[in-house]
Amino acid sequence: MKFDNLLLLCCFLFCFRHPIIRKLSKLHTVDTELAGLLAEQLFDNAMVSAGVSEDPRSMVSRLNTLLEKVLEKH
Repeated sequence: MKFDNLLLLCCFLFCFRHPIIRKLSKLHTVDTELAGLLAEQLFDNAMVSAGVSEDPRSMVSRLNTLLEKVLEKH
């Protein structure tokens, strides 16, 4: 889907009580890089779910980075 001449306004809402958001908030104080990557991924997931992501393949690189970071600790 192309959005060349379309002004797209999105509102990203999240619940502060959701376990992912709570853990992300705690993680931000320990590992800001990982928390940032996860926040970007959450946003991209929402965009894909809403059907407004022009090319979801662009997030594959970030997903690979996230997988590497998670697997470093195991």
